[in-house]
Amino acid sequence: MNTDSNVTHCDVLIAGGGPVGLALGSELGRRGIECLVVDSKPGLHDRPRAAVIGPRTVEFFRRWGIADRVLAAGMASDYPIDVVFTDRLIGEELGRLSYPSQGEVRARAPSTLENYPPLDWSPYTKTIIGQQALEPVIYEYFSGLPCCTSAYSTVLTGFAQDEDGVTATVQSSDGTVRKVRAKYLAGCDGGRSDVRRALGIKMSGTNKVGESVNIFFKAPRLIPALGKKPGFLLWSFAPGATGSFLAIAGRELWVFQRYLVAGETFENFDAVAALRSAIGTDIDAEVIDYWNWIPRQLVAETFQSGRVFLAGDSAHLMPPSGGLGLNTGVGDAMNLAWKLDATLRGWGGNELLRSYTSERRPVAVRNSEESANNRAIMHETMHAAVHIQDEGEAGMKARAEFQRLLPLHNKHFDGVGLYLGDDYDGSTVVVPDGSPAPERSALFYSAVARPGRRLPHFWLDDGRSVFDRLGPDFTLITSTPDEIGALVTAFQERGVPLEVLALMKEDMSRYGARHVLVRPDGHVGWRGSELVDSQELVDRVTGRTLRS
Repeated sequence: MNTDSNVTHCDVLIAGGGPVGLALGSELGRRGIECLVVDSKPGLHDRPRAAVIGPRTVEFFRRWGIADRVLAAGMASDYPIDVVFTDRLIGEELGRLSYPSQGEVRARAPSTLENYPPLDWSPYTKTIIGQQALEPVIYEYFSGLPCCTSAYSTVLTGFAQDEDGVTATVQSSDGTVRKVRAKYLAGCDGGRSDVRRALGIKMSGTNKVGESVNIFFKAPRLIPALGKKPGFLLWSFAPGATGSFLAIAGRELWVFQRYLVAGETFENFDAVAALRSAIGTDIDAEVIDYWNWIPRQLVAETFQSGRVFLAGDSAHLMPPSGGLGLNTGVGDAMNLAWKLDATLRGWGGNELLRSYTSERRPVAVRNSEESANNRAIMHETMHAAVHIQDEGEAGMKARAEFQRLLPLHNKHFDGVGLYLGDDYDGSTVVVPDGSPAPERSALFYSAVARPGRRLPHFWLDDGRSVFDRLGPDFTLITSTPDEIGALVTAFQERGVPLEVLALMKEDMSRYGARHVLVRPDGHVGWRGSELVDSQELVDRVTGRTLRS
């Protein structure tokens, strides 16, 4: 990155220095792409606005070598990752959904493996870590990459694009104005995205799905006072006190998310009174901060306009029911990063960047709709819980309805099928193999290597995940390396980086073919037991040819 005549030059300018912007910059930076992140905030987030990291996101962190640091900064390893339903927090337990703790996930005892199938699908399960603890870990990695630079307290005030790049104007808090000349611009600047608005890109969906208040507080004595086995998420269903308590790191920090009910407004809401009512007793709690917000379900009509892209909340908004927002945004970043890298290096074709919207937008639509559905099921559960303590027939009906709804929340609190199930079927840069699409499920993941899907994980004999053997760019996994000479040559002739990973036939049998081509983002681009036209295949997966 260089500056001349008050113009800073870089490959990619990223507006927004939250987890998605930093993830995009990190993946670009580790590939040697110069990027500049600008953000109007003075620094990193100091509030846990997001707190659930899905297993796929942690797999990406594993690629960067920071997964263990993320886990260490999050929930205590022995803290129960349970979801607990109560009338009030310190009151009767109405139901519980139990999941293995991080310590149990790492130990992988036979009983845990038997009782929790998702441990066969990924090295990780969902991870609980507040955004205020996650961002410093990502930022440390980002800052250690020599081609990555950040400028906080800096506002993107405008931009214009031409055939060769984007010229942007940024202004720092001291009033200094400078120009930035980049090949591409990525808007990772949140739900009120200035980049999206400047492009005139509209969003569609349900829009507002309620009103909420988050109360961030410190209560060292809350866990001992519970009178029950704790959980990472505890729901209070008492009339006038409905909401959820999220344990941050399983020690003394909590977030209470409160849905406003009829008659309540942001103006008349009493955060301290609401907190006391939902807990059910007066304990020593220090309110650190609280903020009002409106959950929305919206997805941008396109994620790209010329040389400008949208990722994260600037491209899609969804209720937090399921913890999918941040994870969907990191998926955007990983998809976009390798395509920008390929294009900047010269081996990515014109169709490659155009495939970003067609691959990521359906994922965002599905995840936002599932999030809204989770919220709707929770509202049904809250209504059932209102009469659960009643005597007679009303109470019996309420308890029966509550028990019917309880298992439906598994996809809400552990939607592994969504975390691992991003599917780019139909993409112009994926070669279909004619196999039937697996049944879609928010709860269950189908571990099949069908083109467009994430390569299924399994443990190798040396104790490593197969993911640890994948190269940074394309990887051709094969059980018959003597057959692939023409395909390797085709990659070389087009300057496309490729690594070859030879596995035993027994291992390859789980992938349903002798050869599997894995893209830089870990998704399958092609598989087959018989080789096809090598040049045509390379052109297809690198975006040099349109789908016929």
